[in-house]
Amino acid sequence: MRIAMICHPHHPLREPWVGGMEMHSIMLTRALLERGHAVTLLAKEGSEMPPGAQLHVIEAAEHDYALTPDPERGAVQDERSEAAIRRACVAVAADPPDVVINNSLSALPHDLLAEQPLVSIMHSPVPVPSYLEHFARDATLPARHRFVTVSAANARAWSEHYPGVGVLPNGVDTAFWGAVAPTCAPDRDGGVPQALWTGRITHQKGVHVAIDAAQQAGVALRISGLLSDPDYMEEQVRPRIQAARAAGGPSIEHVGHLSHAQIRQELARADVFIASPLWAEPFGLAPVEAMASGTPVAATPRGAMPEVIKGGGVVAESTETADLAAAIRAALEVTPAAARENAACYGLEPMAQRLEEIITSLP
Repeated sequence: MRIAMICHPHHPLREPWVGGMEMHSIMLTRALLERGHAVTLLAKEGSEMPPGAQLHVIEAAEHDYALTPDPERGAVQDERSEAAIRRACVAVAADPPDVVINNSLSALPHDLLAEQPLVSIMHSPVPVPSYLEHFARDATLPARHRFVTVSAANARAWSEHYPGVGVLPNGVDTAFWGAVAPTCAPDRDGGVPQALWTGRITHQKGVHVAIDAAQQAGVALRISGLLSDPDYMEEQVRPRIQAARAAGGPSIEHVGHLSHAQIRQELARADVFIASPLWAEPFGLAPVEAMASGTPVAATPRGAMPEVIKGGGVVAESTETADLAAAIRAALEVTPAAARENAACYGLEPMAQRLEEIITSLP
């Protein structure tokens, strides 16, 4: 099949990943290419394509997108984003593929490409304004369109707005994340267990909760991620790192925004991975990567965490520090084999196969 994938235009698709959605677009493309499909990604300038994929630029690299409390800047970003999606739809309509994958978080393709076979993949919890406005106006989709999301938990939330929502679980490269030997001997802080946290550094990802819980559980913590919210970093995260250093207990360290290869090495020396979402986490790619590496996960019970973690770790009873600390201590007893076994169903091949099934069901 010829597949056109409309991507979220805010960030280029390249490592180190800004977020899971950018990574998903490339991982899904790789899986589809391996299954013999031709894939064109409509994405931001500067995106790096897997061998065999084509890039159609819909947004200039010079246009920066960031979290902002400034309503005027936010409005400008929204206008630019919508214009980029419109350009993508025009390009698709001019050279129709066999199917369109809408990975943009925008409902606009449902209006502008109504006659095209199209599958929209929702990577965010409710609310996403574009879709809420669309479903408030019309609770149906064109006959050849499907709307799916990445977990059953997220589907339940979206079903209040669109009852026909389906599920297409995310996938990771489980072979890549397989256990590897550390490049250097880990610093054990005198035998203290090591924890890892990765993700976008924002309040909704709860890294401050992870720090507090790691301290209470008596484990050292290394933090990797993009500073998506610098104010949050300075107000909630950095003071905790400094306080831990002053107290002389288990170390807390921010190691920067790492590539997948670097994160894999961090996981190889970690005893536990901490996932601390405070929002309704739609899926949780980072915890699955950790489990695929043989690193058990301790997680807060938000969104899809209970659904995804299962026997590959321990889900806390609440987002309270004491509960997450207890989950961390319990997760240290989960075996690497159990973690890997739980991650096995979230490979790239099952994701691509399920997508093909959805596509072939389109009228």
